[in-house]
Amino acid sequence: MRNLHYIGLTLLTSILFSCNNNGENAQTMALLSENNALTFTEVMLNASIDKDIVDILHSEAVNSSSNGLDESIYLTEILSENNSQTKSSDSRDFLKSFFTENCAQHMTKSMNNELCDINNIEIYWPYCEHWDGYSQPVIVINTYDDSQFIEDDKVYAYRITESNGSYIVDSLIVDEAYAMKNPVWVINNCSLSIDDILSIKNNYTATTINPTSKSSYVCETEVVTFKATEQHDVWINGGSEFEIHWLFPKPDNTIATNKSGLITFTREQINKKTTKTVNFIGNLDWNASQYCNRMVVVEVDESALKEIELSVPIKISETITITPTAKITLNKLDDSIMDYNIYRYAMFTVETKIDDTHYQKSFSGGGATAVVSIRSIETLPGI
Repeated sequence: MRNLHYIGLTLLTSILFSCNNNGENAQTMALLSENNALTFTEVMLNASIDKDIVDILHSEAVNSSSNGLDESIYLTEILSENNSQTKSSDSRDFLKSFFTENCAQHMTKSMNNELCDINNIEIYWPYCEHWDGYSQPVIVINTYDDSQFIEDDKVYAYRITESNGSYIVDSLIVDEAYAMKNPVWVINNCSLSIDDILSIKNNYTATTINPTSKSSYVCETEVVTFKATEQHDVWINGGSEFEIHWLFPKPDNTIATNKSGLITFTREQINKKTTKTVNFIGNLDWNASQYCNRMVVVEVDESALKEIELSVPIKISETITITPTAKITLNKLDDSIMDYNIYRYAMFTVETKIDDTHYQKSFSGGGATAVVSIRSIETLPGI
């Protein structure tokens, strides 16, 4: 790999602020200088004209998508040396050297003397699979503010070009349609911790299981697939992430709750109506005494936490039904897109029967579809 002579930061700063003094460039300067973004933007402009760095960032974004995350490069992961699950490679080492040498002001020494990124920077490359292999990326800074949108989904982007031996930083207007055909790097604050990133990359499903009291399970109930067909976020915020909460009665007439791990879709996957295999076990044994289970699907938005109470009906006798509640924890901005009380008799019908030990039903809402399967270890008489 070649070493590019990077533009001096002082020189680039003067270039950025030598733009014409019209309203557009005033907006440019405000965006670039906010919260120390100027320095990191300089680094990313430098990176955008280094073919080696662009190639590596593209590979990282594609790999991230294949591991169930957005098409993103997470600096926390790149810079981490304290987790053996992070795979090392020559290209990863080269990328780490680039950022450590050029982003010193964004780093600090932790207690164990390891370098870590204090700003949780994420470089999001939407539709990276469409990159032609040579076009230069433009930079968009996500300020998480609706005022950054000029009109509809249009935002300012920045690129550096060489002209007559001098470097010039231009601004242009881009939208999602542009990003589908041209490389765009969106600079975000990452909402995932290094543990979250590595857990998803290792295909770990953070499912909390509350087993029933039986020693052998008869009717294992599972969400087998999940499909998203509707975008829930603006394009610079990435794709959509979902969680499934499953509630069911326990023998003491209280409510148990199970939660799936994050089910993540890129915008391209949503556009293509991609179906993902989930295999989330909601209830290890939906036995005959459980009159009803409840499935709640939320689209996850990082924010402060809240607790909500959900009830599930329990049939005590032919004439008596009670509705105890259980609490689940959500983010305050999470959107509930699907909420079903699923009655046991509705899961065992002629329409849902696959064979004598297998029943399946689809549930839809909020531009998503979850397929629920019940597998029994023996033929269930009377159903």
